[in-house]
Amino acid sequence: YHFRQQDDDRRDSDFECHRYAYDETTLVKALLEAGFTKAHGREFDPKYDAPHRREGSLFVKAVK
Repeated sequence: YHFRQQDDDRRDSDFECHRYAYDETTLVKALLEAGFTKAHGREFDPKYDAPHRREGSLFVKAVK
């Protein structure tokens, strides 16, 4: 469900959906390859994250 959410209500005829479902290892590797100096998984933090995103989300902290 989380990776098949689609924005088909847009009036511009663009049909958007998730293209890839990252796991922590793959996302951290992609961030480091993109030039981030540090990247690691982290826990949900209500100070920064929306409560409705708690389940089914991957949380990563990255520094560039």
